Order: sequence, then C-alpha cells, then structure tokens
Amino acid sequence: MLRKLIKLSPSTSVISLPSNWIKSNNLKKGTSLSVEVNENRIIVSPQQTEIHKEIQIDISKFDGRLMWVAIDTAYTAGYDSIIIKTKDAEQSSYMTKVVRYFPGMMIIDERKTHVHFKSIEESPTDLNKIVNRIFNLTVALLEDSIEAIKLKEWNTLIKIKYRDYVINSYVSYCFRSINKFGYSPFSKIGVIHTFLKIIEIFSDKLCVLFESIGKEKARSVKVNTLDLLLEMYNELRQIHFKYSVEKIITFEQDRKKLLKNIGEMPTYTAPVLNDLVDLFFALEELEMQLNS
Repeated sequence: MLRKLIKLSPSTSVISLPSNWIKSNNLKKGTSLSVEVNENRIIVSPQQTEIHKEIQIDISKFDGRLMWVAIDTAYTAGYDSIIIKTKDAEQSSYMTKVVRYFPGMMIIDERKTHVHFKSIEESPTDLNKIVNRIFNLTVALLEDSIEAIKLKEWNTLIKIKYRDYVINSYVSYCFRSINKFGYSPFSKIGVIHTFLKIIEIFSDKLCVLFESIGKEKARSVKVNTLDLLLEMYNELRQIHFKYSVEKIITFEQDRKKLLKNIGEMPTYTAPVLNDLVDLFFALEELEMQLNS
C-alpha cells in the first residue's frame, strides 16, 4: 500500500491513513496516535490501554521436560495470564517450584485441576542488563566447575545442571521481553533471537561437559584447556558489550587454539568440546552481524 507525502509547511509533512484501518480501530478526529520510529520505519498505532493476553494450556498428559516446554512457550510468547490444566494435586504442587524459573510471574490460584500464573506489572526492560546477567551466571558456572575439578568435588559437577535452569529462565525472559516490547533495531531482531538461543545451548553443553568430567572423576582432564574455555567466554562478553574487529580476530585465534587443545583432552570430552568450539564460531559470526 503506497501513500503520497503531502507537504503542509517547510517543517511539516503528512500522509493519509487507510479508511478501513480508521474504522476498524474506531478512530475519530482529534484521536491521539502512537508514533514509533524504528530505523527507516514508522509504526503508527492507536493509543490503547495494554491488552491483557490470556491463554489456557493443558499439561495433564505431559511429564518431565514437556511440561516445561508447554509453559515456556506461552511465557516467551508474552502471555500475561497462563491457566495451566493439571492432572492431579501432585502436578499442581510441582508448579510452585516451576514458577520461580519464569521471572515476572506469580501463582494467584492453585487447585488440583489447574494452576494460574499471572504476570506482575511489567514494563520494557534494558535487554543488555539481562544479557549481562546471563554472561555473569555462565562465567560463574565455569569458574565454580573448574574449581570443583581442582578440589575433586565430583558430586558438585554431577549436579551442575541445576545451575543451568536459572540461565535458561533468563534467556526465556529475554524472548518474552522481545515479543512483548519489541527490539531496536528491528532489522536485527532475528539475529539477537538466534544469539540468545545459542547462548542457552552453550550453557547446556557446558553442563553436559562438566557432568561427564564429574562422573569420570576428571580422568586425564587438562585444566589449562578449561581455563582457555573460560577466558574465551569472558572475551565473548567483552565483544558483545564493546565490539571491535581486533577483538574478533583475537577471539578467532583463541578458538583455533582451543580446537587444537581438544586433542590433549580425554576422548569422553571431545564431542562436547568440539560442539562448544563450533558454537563459539556461531556466536562470533552473530556478533559481527549485530554490529554490521
């Protein structure tokens, strides 16, 4: 749909709005409209009170991770009210543990047949603050795991997956924020979404790595390789918040060094370490796209 620009004065230009859109939104002369500038786009929308989005989901036939996925799907989509149908009181009670991993949500009603999640009043969030928290949590996971290897605390490593749940919850919160409030620049929304998903997968892989090291009681593990892994993750954080081509070049050199070091690690760690090296390259590429 094309509209011609009409010049009213040296500093003022206007375009006409489609009559069907005017009627469908019940707009009249003098109505205030919201105008949002995003790169080379202008988004015009009626000024309305925020729409309360509600959804009902049935998890009664699910167990384990499928329950989580069903709720997370509704959460990241930006629903303010999620009514969850449960099969029994035990499943409903489990929701009181699950809700803590969905920032901004609270339980307002709990029955043996359903649980009602509702969002606390939300407003646009500085996404960088949440991403920085994800980086910090992952760095802490790496540091504590390396320390556990040095102290031979194998049980800590075997249970490290629990640390990942919090990281995943913040990634979901980022997706929710993007879906509810948008992302600027708009042209990078697909890139930042992919970046966040790979950051989540990266922490998952770290947990798999350290769990396997714990079970094998660090047999033949070279800690210097894990130290390089930690160093590179800190480099990635610096690239994300203060990008430069020089940092990308250094990061790629370290990635190749890490790839060579995998040969010195035990064979049971090699598949996951190779995955992490590949994920580092994907994140490197995405950082370049975010800053192009």
